[in-house]
Parts: sequence; structure tokens; C-alpha cells
Amino acid sequence: MKKAFFLAVVTTAFALASFAEKGIQPFISPELYGPAFPYNDSYTFDYDGVVFYNECTNELMTLSGSVKVMFQGVYNGDKTRNSIHVNVQGIKAVGESGREYHISGTNNIQSTYCYVDGVYTERAVNNERWTTAGGGNNFTYHVAYSFTIDANGNFTIKRDEFEIHCQ
Repeated sequence: MKKAFFLAVVTTAFALASFAEKGIQPFISPELYGPAFPYNDSYTFDYDGVVFYNECTNELMTLSGSVKVMFQGVYNGDKTRNSIHVNVQGIKAVGESGREYHISGTNNIQSTYCYVDGVYTERAVNNERWTTAGGGNNFTYHVAYSFTIDANGNFTIKRDEFEIHCQ
């Protein structure tokens, strides 16, 4: 179950890493830009060759396809707010058994960074449905988490949910 959570975290990490690739820094000091500074962009993330463990069938699956990632935010004085939306459509997975899965769902991530007290917060929700022909091996999963990192580096998980349903 924690491997699905890992996939959600990896998706978030790739999204944040891509900001750097595109020259976008989600946490720019407000002194550089003055008052409110909105931004938005989108890109496509390729999942070809990514391997995922299916707990329902106890097999590894190889992913292929891509997802559309959209992000937006506002730098505003002493606070930055970011939002990332991932539309999970067009991804396929093939298990070691030869079963082919089609994946649909969404990932939504919101973050806030306050420059005054150095607090970073993040909330994420990921809902996906993996379906295969004939059913019987379908599964859904839901991941939700919220955490805060204060100026001293203390990490506090406020909410951590993980559910997988084999069907």
C-alpha cells in the first residue's frame, strides 16, 4: 500500500523538479518581484518505463503514456501559494501476467510558503482507478496527506490517508 503512496510522492517530486527545468522557482523571495505576481504553466510528463507494484495481483506493472500537469500560483508579499493539478488519463500499465490496465484519475496538490515565519505547508489528494478487461483485477486507490515544515525544520504530518481497494 505504501508503494502507491510512493508513486503519488514521486509524481509530486517530478512536478516540483520540472519547475526547475522550466526555470520556474516556486518559492521566490517577494523582495525580487514586489507585490502580487501570478504565474501558470503546463507540461506533459512521460511515464514510459516506470514500474509500479500491484498489491491486488502481487505483480510488477510497467507503465506507458503521459499525463498533463498544470500548475499555477501567486507570489504575494510575504506568502506564496501554489496549486498543481495532474490529469491522469492515457496511461496504460502491463503486468507481469500480461494483463493490461487503463488508468484514470486526478492528483491535486496545494502548497503555501510564508516568508515571515518560514513555514511551509502542503496538501495533496490523489484518486486513481486502474481497470483491466474482464474486471476481477481492477483496483482503486486514494492517497491524501497534509504536512507542515516550520522554520526550525520540524516536520509535522497533519493528515495521512491511504486506501487501496481490490475489485
